[in-house]
Amino acid sequence: MAPENNQPEAIIFKKNEVSPNFQVGTPIFFELTQKSRRLRAQATLIGWSRPHILITSLPMESRLLIIPTGTELIVRYLLEGAVYGFITRLIHKQQEPFGMWILEYPEVVEIKNLRRSPRIPLYLKVGTGTGDEWEMLDLSNFGALLVSNDEQFIGDDVELSFTLPDGNQVDNLKTKVVRVNYSKEESLVGVQFDEDDLVNLGKIKKYIESCLRRQVVSQNLK
Repeated sequence: MAPENNQPEAIIFKKNEVSPNFQVGTPIFFELTQKSRRLRAQATLIGWSRPHILITSLPMESRLLIIPTGTELIVRYLLEGAVYGFITRLIHKQQEPFGMWILEYPEVVEIKNLRRSPRIPLYLKVGTGTGDEWEMLDLSNFGALLVSNDEQFIGDDVELSFTLPDGNQVDNLKTKVVRVNYSKEESLVGVQFDEDDLVNLGKIKKYIESCLRRQVVSQNLK
């Protein structure tokens, strides 16, 4: 069993359980809480053997590389317009001849359908108008989910600035806090974008559409 401080916190998904659905090459996102610190990292799904194991590349975060086998992790991934999530356990780590993790295969996963407003898992550093630094967890055309180390309140106005992975800079985007969940160390903050900021929203829409197009192309090549 993993140490108590390695146990993941609750997955932020609606209770809609489905059978697992995977595709090789899908980006996946790990999350766990260790010594009161939340760690997150991205990896790639390499393969699976139903119903026994999942195989992924090594996470792109050095602090996760040293966690022991037996550690429980939250896994999230985007597929066909929905975000899937489940809790799994690391059962083997391999460095040679190539690095990979082997995880327990989930019996069911939880799904959040995003077809109306696609939400992309995206880990970015985000600056606020007050000079604080937050961390983005996901992004949609209309809002985002972020982590703040300070207490936040529903109704607060927050200006956000960040650089999208395609290089476009979002500057001083006006947002309003519409949801807050608290943990011991941080606040999970849902914000809604100001719909009048057409320039910044156009950059976000362009990036999300490019992500969805790449996903469709990848699926068609399978």
